[in-house]
Amino acid sequence: MKNHCFVAVQGPFKQSSGGDGAVMGHSYNNFRTKEVYRILVASSTNERIEKCLNYLKETFPHSCLKATSRMF
Repeated sequence: MKNHCFVAVQGPFKQSSGGDGAVMGHSYNNFRTKEVYRILVASSTNERIEKCLNYLKETFPHSCLKATSRMF
């Protein structure tokens, strides 16, 4: 990538986005799924990782990028 980062993309995965209640014998989860991707960003410094994340946010402005865990 242009900011000297390693980016690995896994997916798409189907993820449930709603509750587990039943309507007419069907689970809400059958109707409320979304596609998600798991992205690994690695670099030599935290500053470069932040630059890479900002670049991804600018490149995909309608996505919802969430950091779930970080190792420094």
